[in-house]
Amino acid sequence: MNLNLVASVSIIVLTIGLLVVLGYLVSVLANIRRILKPIDRMTGELEKEFKPLLNDMSGMTTSVRSFLARFDRITAVLFAKADLMAQGTEKVSSYVQKFINNPKVEVESIGAGIKKAFDVLLSRKEKKDGQI
Repeated sequence: MNLNLVASVSIIVLTIGLLVVLGYLVSVLANIRRILKPIDRMTGELEKEFKPLLNDMSGMTTSVRSFLARFDRITAVLFAKADLMAQGTEKVSSYVQKFINNPKVEVESIGAGIKKAFDVLLSRKEKKDGQI
């Protein structure tokens, strides 16, 4: 046998083998593409369904965040009022303790304050009457 004939036959067999493998690979890839089409369509439909759901979830989280911000402001106001009431009760209890310890001094102080208030009010009224 001739060496050229053997080489030619080998090249032809190798080429046919490569064409068969390439054809098989193309058919496998075509089948994979055919299988992936419904999956792609399903993911597209799920994406269409999830977008409104995500928008709704975003709206709900915004509402909850707004509610919590309002609740935080309300509790801050309530605690501030409670603190103010506590300070007022401290002042009242302090005054009551002073009054119980030495009532004479407290009554004299209140009387002096009322007298000074009347003096100020009457002197201002007299100044206004004198100026006009």
